[in-house]
Amino acid sequence: MKKLLVFVGLLSIAFPALAANPIPVDDSYTVSQRWDGYKGKYPGIALPEVAFEAGQQVQFDRLYKKADDRELHIDVFLPVKGNGQGILLVHGGGWRSGNKSHFYSLANRLAQRGYTVFLPEFRLSAEAKYPAGLVDVNDAIVWVKSQGYGIDRLAIGGASSGGQMAALLAYTAGQDLFKGQPGDTSVNALIDLDGVLDFTTPMALQYENKPNSVASQWLGGSFEQAPDTWRQASAATHVSAKSPPTLIISSGLMRFTAGREDVAAKLAGFGIRHHYLEFSEAPHDVWLFDPWFGQIVDRMDVFLQSAAEVRYEVSDRCAARPNCFGAIQAAVDAAGRDTGGRWAVIDIAAGDYYEKVTVTRSRVRLRGQGVGKTRLYFDAVAQTAGKYHRNNWGTPGSATLTIDADQVDIEGMTIENSFDYLANDALPDGDAAKIGNSQGVTLLLDIHSDRVRVAKSALVGNQDTLFANGGRVWIRDSSVSGNIDFIFGNGRVLIEASDIITRRRAAALKPGDYHSFIAAPSTQLTQAMGIVIYRSRLMREPGVPDASVALGRPWHPTTTFADGRYADPNAVGQASFLDCWMDAHIHPDHWTVMNGTARDGTKTAVFRPQDSRFFEMGSQGPGARHNDIGIVWQGGLGIDAVRKAFFEGWPQP
Repeated sequence: MKKLLVFVGLLSIAFPALAANPIPVDDSYTVSQRWDGYKGKYPGIALPEVAFEAGQQVQFDRLYKKADDRELHIDVFLPVKGNGQGILLVHGGGWRSGNKSHFYSLANRLAQRGYTVFLPEFRLSAEAKYPAGLVDVNDAIVWVKSQGYGIDRLAIGGASSGGQMAALLAYTAGQDLFKGQPGDTSVNALIDLDGVLDFTTPMALQYENKPNSVASQWLGGSFEQAPDTWRQASAATHVSAKSPPTLIISSGLMRFTAGREDVAAKLAGFGIRHHYLEFSEAPHDVWLFDPWFGQIVDRMDVFLQSAAEVRYEVSDRCAARPNCFGAIQAAVDAAGRDTGGRWAVIDIAAGDYYEKVTVTRSRVRLRGQGVGKTRLYFDAVAQTAGKYHRNNWGTPGSATLTIDADQVDIEGMTIENSFDYLANDALPDGDAAKIGNSQGVTLLLDIHSDRVRVAKSALVGNQDTLFANGGRVWIRDSSVSGNIDFIFGNGRVLIEASDIITRRRAAALKPGDYHSFIAAPSTQLTQAMGIVIYRSRLMREPGVPDASVALGRPWHPTTTFADGRYADPNAVGQASFLDCWMDAHIHPDHWTVMNGTARDGTKTAVFRPQDSRFFEMGSQGPGARHNDIGIVWQGGLGIDAVRKAFFEGWPQP
């Protein structure tokens, strides 16, 4: 009988009633037993907090199989909003103990990340020897796939002995081993939490090949008595080109992942993605307790997202290869037609791609072959680019690459706005050929963007290179170059370990004039963080004078209100430079003013850095020393606080 429970608050987990015909049960392995043994040994250890979302559902003890007179059941943790990915978790307990309730905390947390989680019971060694439990779990996979549940892909994971079983089933899915009910038992990913991968390694034999060991009891004898069974039960034996992407998580007790190196080498040989996470000074059962539990959930989430990838190529040599396109936008459009919620990875061959690209699909990775090898460029300029924007606004319309989606990664690319800014800048004011609106955006983070990552890339422009007009963008190990306000907007920007390069101008400047400005934040007062640049180098091209470049100035964008159209008084920009290296081109005042639209429509409103939210800490170099211009705002955050706020809801691998 299916039992349905809607979580609206905290739940005391209840166990199903005992069957009429008792089965052999070894209850020596329980969470409370482990907790009692660990709590005095590991400082900071804690049971994970259990909290439930309104509308979250769990189905307990759904019947998935009858083996003779034995009924086997499965629990299903349903997300409020699913992401299409399911995962079946196989509990541990030395193949003879434990039960599916051990995974309740993990299943609940994964369900809150959008995963549909299945927890099967299966016959343990006291009831039925190898391979009965494996057949049971394979039958559970077949049952899950027959039920729908709104998933279009299924992963398998397990802990300890359950990790061993999960790995063995994942790597034998294309074989007839362990098959019971007819049906598809393949999985799209494997997560092994401290499960042995090869019983025949010296380390595994040292611990498992003993009289009456749990492995010997399950496998029907010692290694000497049943060597073929021990080899067959070793997942490492079965790694093939069809094996799924694999994540192995180790407590740091190496005996429990014996065979890992061999499995990793074989997967690498087949070009199959594999990842490894190792803890130290942790108990074997790291998945049951904090502080390790939360890290495991984050790593599983990131891994499962990557394992669900659908891949595309961009190349001028596609021939008849499927999912291969000659233009980046064509590949992006094809990815947009995939609505399964999977990550779409677009691998872009080396070359120059002259096109404007817009990404509106969430979970897209654009991967080039490296800076200077894969180049996306376009030469739009604000003066004539209004036609590309929904509100006929030329500045965002000029963008070479527009991101208007959540979770987009860019790696290994040069992205450039190639408008000839210098030629225009060289024209004297009043020349009929000179363009007044010479902004040329390279990367636009538009209003629906969030959790955008740029790594090992170069953003090249002049005026308005990076326009943060949405949520969060994280730029790391990259470069951003430009001259006038080339990092600007109201979004949250974190730039780390990168080069911020001021480019030269061609205009004749008066003595004392600023050559250019790095940041121009328009952060809303309700938002604590704006543009943060951390441990980066502030550099310059040849021709940029000493003491001529401001770190930033406050941009109050012209906005329409009920009483008129004027500079937004609530756009009180926030910018921080933390632990940076600054060359001598930085002006000794560091910050300066910016004009905005007054209520009479003229550009006469002056906004001062002293009234803004500008902050510096720990920088060095010839440009780091600065005058006291009266900045008194003290609300700047250190990097730890910045990261904590910035990465909330955005787990990192």
